[in-house]
Amino acid sequence: MKESPSATVENSQGANAEAEKRTTTQIAEGNYWLGHTDEGLEVQGDRYRYYSEGGEQPWRSIDELKAMQAGVVYDGRVYWCLASMKPKGSIASCSEKGWVTKSASASTQPMPPSGANRALLFSCLTDNGKEILLYETDTTIEYSFGRPDETPELALQVPRDRASTWQWKGVGRWMSYAVDVPNGDTTYSVFWGVDRLSKTSEIEAGVRVKNNDKIAVTVNCASKVTSNLQGVKLQPTQY
Repeated sequence: MKESPSATVENSQGANAEAEKRTTTQIAEGNYWLGHTDEGLEVQGDRYRYYSEGGEQPWRSIDELKAMQAGVVYDGRVYWCLASMKPKGSIASCSEKGWVTKSASASTQPMPPSGANRALLFSCLTDNGKEILLYETDTTIEYSFGRPDETPELALQVPRDRASTWQWKGVGRWMSYAVDVPNGDTTYSVFWGVDRLSKTSEIEAGVRVKNNDKIAVTVNCASKVTSNLQGVKLQPTQY
């Protein structure tokens, strides 16, 4: 039985629509970023790999990635946006819908000048010279990430009652402290810890970036670690 002309047209249109869909959601080659860490994802042909300040990971099949739209992929944990599509001169983070520019009230508000009521809670440098900073004032907790003496790549100010802290309970050999700074579905958990019973244990410190309470990436400190997280008076973090 021959197909009717109308059926042929509909089938052709359906095929074209599927082809167009595959084209528009094709995973383009290039570097993809989260927008608030040093970790990246590189796509090359039918493979991809993660990279960070610590080096590059092995190549993996691109079939593990899901194309959300042009320039946005999902790896099962977080969304990655094509670096070349990031708005220039703006602080932005990647979302399911693409790059989202942070509002001035939430993320780009400049830090106030240092003063008697502003105290350093944490600071360190990463392997590639980025600085992690955490301050407290009488009313706010302030987190920033970026190169020293430059405009931060990310800067947050939140009321003290929105931030929280994990304080070591005095039990166990692993002594650790942390302050969690929320920003929508993302939380920046600045941490410091050490095995207090080991003479050779190295301090572990840095920031864990969590999306919907799941750790997306950890940026570790490499040098110049200063921690005053012990005893900070905030509501307890619930894990």
